[in-house]
Amino acid sequence: MSEAYDSIRVGKLLEEVRQGVYDVPQFQRMFSRHRRWVEALMGTLWSSGRIGATLIWRPTDGSERIAGRYRRAPNSALWIVDGQQRITAVAAAFGVQPPWMSTEQWERCGGPLLQMGITNDRDGKPALARPRQHGPYVSLGTVYGASEKEIEGVLAAGNLPTETGFALQVQEKVRHILDVEVLREWLDGDLEEAYKHFINRNKKSTQIGLRPEELALSILAHSFEPLLPDYIDPMIEFAAKHDLSVTVTLHRLNHMLQRMLPQTGSGKAALSVEPAVVEDAADRLKRATDAALRYLAARGLDRDGLISSPAVLNVLVALFDRFQHSQVDDFAFRWIVHTIAGGLQFSRPSLVSSALVAVTQGGSYEDACSRLAALSPPGRPSPFPEPRIHVVSRSKRGWGAVGCLYAMASATGTAGTVRDLRDPDIAFPDRRMSLLPLCENAVRGRLIHHAFMSDATAEVIAAHHGWTRDAYDELAPDNAARAAHQLPIPPKGIKPDEVADWLAKERGPLLARTIDALLQDIGPLWDENPLPPTGRH
Repeated sequence: MSEAYDSIRVGKLLEEVRQGVYDVPQFQRMFSRHRRWVEALMGTLWSSGRIGATLIWRPTDGSERIAGRYRRAPNSALWIVDGQQRITAVAAAFGVQPPWMSTEQWERCGGPLLQMGITNDRDGKPALARPRQHGPYVSLGTVYGASEKEIEGVLAAGNLPTETGFALQVQEKVRHILDVEVLREWLDGDLEEAYKHFINRNKKSTQIGLRPEELALSILAHSFEPLLPDYIDPMIEFAAKHDLSVTVTLHRLNHMLQRMLPQTGSGKAALSVEPAVVEDAADRLKRATDAALRYLAARGLDRDGLISSPAVLNVLVALFDRFQHSQVDDFAFRWIVHTIAGGLQFSRPSLVSSALVAVTQGGSYEDACSRLAALSPPGRPSPFPEPRIHVVSRSKRGWGAVGCLYAMASATGTAGTVRDLRDPDIAFPDRRMSLLPLCENAVRGRLIHHAFMSDATAEVIAAHHGWTRDAYDELAPDNAARAAHQLPIPPKGIKPDEVADWLAKERGPLLARTIDALLQDIGPLWDENPLPPTGRH
């Protein structure tokens, strides 16, 4: 192994990025930087600052095949061990998509949204700016690619001043950014040397180093290359596409994966874990997580806003991994209902840990269920009083425990099949149905003002200014449909601004009774004679 130093201009670095000179090794994390961070970085370059050193690895002759973080068989000569986030951010600001990412990966990372450009400030001088549809603006990438003869035309197209003085200032500012020197530390050695430097640098980092879960997964990925691209990344991508990014997080996946590894393969010992051990744990994680998400979705919990306690996923995955037949049993559902209804939101790690210990230490499935049940109060869940239905969720995105319980009651047909009022062929928990407003002044997070419906149904209700008599007449739901949605018939002549209060008075009791019927149907989790499964959930 040998080390050396040199420097490279930002402009030259961008050219080499475009040309595919660099790639990112598989043990790296994904690019993950938000707009404000990129703006701060570019602001530093704009005002004569520097962006820190990078570590570039040159594999020695005879090095084993190297897998990239974003692609399997790259042919790049140089590898970015430290500095990927900064180099990629600068490229994004200039509208350059790094060749090591596919267009789909680039869009998923938010790269196209990180472009920056130039406008004029109040004093008429060039200033950095976010992309804008209106007003004076030209992208950095456009200025970067323009010749001196073309610059006035570029500025004119962006509704910016074309005077020679302003044009010279713009060119000088962009040239200044491109002329900033970036220190490069060179590392010559094999993959093991590059990986050790990567780990050591991130352990010492005090600013933007890897989070603990990223570091742990990088260690395991060094042993088993497909871990990130074939297992972790697809689960994170699935979560992003299906509104489950709060439930399925990198932290949670790492936590669940670590519990599936033998103690000799977790923590620091993971540096020497056998690939087959990691592969087995990754396979189990994928199977159990997929099964748990399907289990939740079938019971109405198919998106973050309806899952008031995301940590139940940890417990379901552990249970389904150890006892696969539990996936077709009713116990897990009943346990979730008790957990949510009893206010055991699992916000404290100790509660999650106790539940996981119950699963892992149970001598049999029945024993594990008994241990889990003992974490909830005895008897049926407490009755659901009507005042509780009026509680407004404090979550910015979610519906809280009330919405979670209502989703489960709706999905399992507690008051009948919840069909869409416009298209009866769609029934909850079909993802085309969401909790959407029933009135114009609906309070966000207040269940009584919302019902499960498709966008088409929501358009009809909005067109009639809420659940008015005209909306009812057009949709014409029968009694069974109204009962399933807890929707009373609107009185004739009700005004749009009266719908919210009328729903609170008339629909509130119906919603409370529906949720209480679910809790009564679930029954106790533990006593001397537990209720048999109903077979309906």
